[in-house]
Amino acid sequence: MSDIRGGHDPRQEYRVEKITSKEIKTIEYPERMTAELIDQWAEGIPLYSEADPKNPEWRSTPVRTIDLSSQGYGEVHIKMESDKRSNPTGTMKDRPAWEFACGYRDFARRLSLKMTRDKRISPSDVKIPRFSLITAGNEGLAIARACQKYNLPPPKILMDHHTSQEALSFLTNEYAEIYTGDLSIKALTHQEINTLTKNKNGVDLTSLILNDRNAVFYDWHVHEAFNEKPAIIFMPYGSGRLMDGYSYWQHRTGQNAVRGTRDPRLRIDPLRVADMSIVGVEPAKMDRTIADKAAAPFKPFLLLNDNDRAYLREQHLSGRFTGTKLALEEEIEEAFEYFLNHDIEAEPTGAIGLAMYLRFFRDKLIDHREKILVINTGRGELYEATHVKEKRVYEHK
Repeated sequence: MSDIRGGHDPRQEYRVEKITSKEIKTIEYPERMTAELIDQWAEGIPLYSEADPKNPEWRSTPVRTIDLSSQGYGEVHIKMESDKRSNPTGTMKDRPAWEFACGYRDFARRLSLKMTRDKRISPSDVKIPRFSLITAGNEGLAIARACQKYNLPPPKILMDHHTSQEALSFLTNEYAEIYTGDLSIKALTHQEINTLTKNKNGVDLTSLILNDRNAVFYDWHVHEAFNEKPAIIFMPYGSGRLMDGYSYWQHRTGQNAVRGTRDPRLRIDPLRVADMSIVGVEPAKMDRTIADKAAAPFKPFLLLNDNDRAYLREQHLSGRFTGTKLALEEEIEEAFEYFLNHDIEAEPTGAIGLAMYLRFFRDKLIDHREKILVINTGRGELYEATHVKEKRVYEHK
């Protein structure tokens, strides 16, 4: 393990074409399954109903209303994913982190069933699955906490080499293996991500599709938002997964409507969902933006793109404004300042949806009779540790 406060340790470099990684922290963990681990994971990780509103998998996050009339705008509603009663680390990334833990639970249950059927299989015959992922911090932290809570293998997280020493210092106290590299050079393949995190024969979560992420990562959140009956929903785009989840559920809800079925979590007319515009927002300036969690220069593993969203619009499954937009840095700063003035707990990234609402309002695209919802994706403990306690507002100013 190298000391993050010291210089570069050349012994800790692993080269993939032109990309190298620096090992910041490793954690010892067993390589093989045991009967104890099977029991811990299979029985210790809860199993909830996937869509029963009477037994929700997630506590609903609150919606705050702020009035920006005195600033020349209007009334806008903010969905507060920073509420730690719902998201323990303060961001929406607790949702995929929970699904990650559930994957280990289901793995242990399948293994138990196989061992019951075939007595020749021993727990020690089975390697423990190890996972890697690229993260700006919040998802890595959320997964690390979930893994520690249920005694799962620590995640192997890959961060950009421009990550601040303060952030790395914070994360080295968490239950995760940490590597850094220059992520601006190229879009990485899953093989490269695994190599950079010393995860030979492991699996990269960043690119994984079989975990049905569009359907399950943010499904409860999406239905909560739909039930607010907004005309437009603004949100950070970032990796695209949150917006993909909204698009998936708009499409599925439309299919359910013509088949005479509906998700039990949906409390409104399914046809109302098809009228909603879903707007994902990215910073126009990817380099050194204050909305750093929404700045993903490469998105090689997107499931949906502009063509899919055009299909949703043409099929009347989504509203006319549905798509992605670029917010200027000064717009993001203005929006974040409004959040601060109204005591909205958020990172600058969480305010980027409000930035686009402000532009829509200035361009007279907002109907004052309609409800507008902005998704504040949260304020993570990493941001609080490196910014809030020191009363710094903008990371790169």
